[in-house]
Amino acid sequence: MTNDRHLFNTNSGVIPVYNGRMIHQFDAYYAPHEFWIADNQLNNLRDDRKEQIKHYRVGYRRIARTTDSRTLIATIVPANTICDTVAIIQNTQATQETSLYLSAVFNSFSLDYILRQKIATTVNMFYMYQLPVPRITVGNPYFDAIVPRAARLTCTTPAFADLWQSVIGTAWDEAQAVTNLGDRQRLRDELDAIVAHLYGLNRDEFAHILNTFPLVFRDDAAGEQKKAAQLSVYDEFAYLTTA
Repeated sequence: MTNDRHLFNTNSGVIPVYNGRMIHQFDAYYAPHEFWIADNQLNNLRDDRKEQIKHYRVGYRRIARTTDSRTLIATIVPANTICDTVAIIQNTQATQETSLYLSAVFNSFSLDYILRQKIATTVNMFYMYQLPVPRITVGNPYFDAIVPRAARLTCTTPAFADLWQSVIGTAWDEAQAVTNLGDRQRLRDELDAIVAHLYGLNRDEFAHILNTFPLVFRDDAAGEQKKAAQLSVYDEFAYLTTA
């Protein structure tokens, strides 16, 4: 943003520029774009960068704090976009299923808990490379449970139609977009439960992790109810440990 500011304009253009505050977990449209660049400016990029932006990519907010409600905030960034304070942590050879899997694990309480032990205000690649992300693929019961749920949370606009088609195998339309807050929360609770089982956490361990997010699970009746709901979903997916 500093060195290349002369390339940016504040009028709607061909290539939108993403910065961290524009994304949230499973949401690439959390806030509107502020800058764009013209298509011809892409000629100044290296060939590998030109190729990268043609693809969906997993990105996360580089600026975050352990005192925020969440520290690791990730989503899938649409194709044909430029990223500023959204760090990209995936090469173009990864499958679409892997993109969705990574976004779900990154957005889980389980992995966020680990990251919060390490950082101060910046989530740099050094910390991301230290995170223990299970290397699983299609056919693994956890992977196969995570990917379609992450797709339903992510593919809420036509910009993700190709991603949906590639992973789910059907054409995307507005009926596939899960935008209702209650439905989205249920899917997120399911993903957190599945990832907790993936990491081998027992119920007490998972409850301890939830307690370390006081801005999410507040110390009041509503917070306790929310935590109880999350633990109830954890119980529902106990079958995965024997799958």
